[in-house]
Amino acid sequence: ACSSTAEIGAGGTSAIDLTVGVAADAPATITNTASVTGGGVDCTGAACSSSVTASVQAPLLGISKTLTTAKPLHAGGTASYQLAVRNSAVSAPTEGTITVTDSLPTGLTPTGAAGPGWTCRFAVSTVTCTFATALDPNSVAPVITVQANVLATAPATLTNTAQVAGGGDLLCVAGDAAPARCKASAEAAVQAPQLKLAKALMTATPLLPGGTASYTLTVSNTATSAPTADTITVTDI
Repeated sequence: ACSSTAEIGAGGTSAIDLTVGVAADAPATITNTASVTGGGVDCTGAACSSSVTASVQAPLLGISKTLTTAKPLHAGGTASYQLAVRNSAVSAPTEGTITVTDSLPTGLTPTGAAGPGWTCRFAVSTVTCTFATALDPNSVAPVITVQANVLATAPATLTNTAQVAGGGDLLCVAGDAAPARCKASAEAAVQAPQLKLAKALMTATPLLPGGTASYTLTVSNTATSAPTADTITVTDI
């Protein structure tokens, strides 16, 4: 409240400059109402109050995710993803820390995560990266690169989803309640090696008692499969 004993003459005015802060969790629209009393008059009714309504722009984050490894992925191989966080052109600068969480599906194991200005860590199958620098409207944060091993036991299809939260965007929160713009996925088929074994008798038949026999064993990997990754063992009983 402000008060003054200075006289306002007929037809005169007296102005007050008021500066307030806009809370980070402010609603999309704010209406601010002021009223006046005193001055030797019982001031009531609409003439004695005034309201101003203003819209509030908050950060509007989004995230994209790209698999940079050629498809299909190979069981026993590696995969690399790029994650980019953006702030919409019709938004406000971000406030506070932005957090990206990449929960790798069964079949992927994280081996590294990094991006300029980002602090990244990973445990088990979850990668978490934080960014403390403000993002202006219509700007994109430096890209995060996430690297992973594709397990030999990976399923035929892998879908990897990342999510962004924080930065003053009240809708981008962790969990299923966040809108679609706060999440991004990349899907890829996985090819595994497909081995075949062929065995041929190289000695003329019939075999002779007391003689010898020679066999040729040939291991092949089908043309539409992934390269082998581990030790191959052939057992001849």
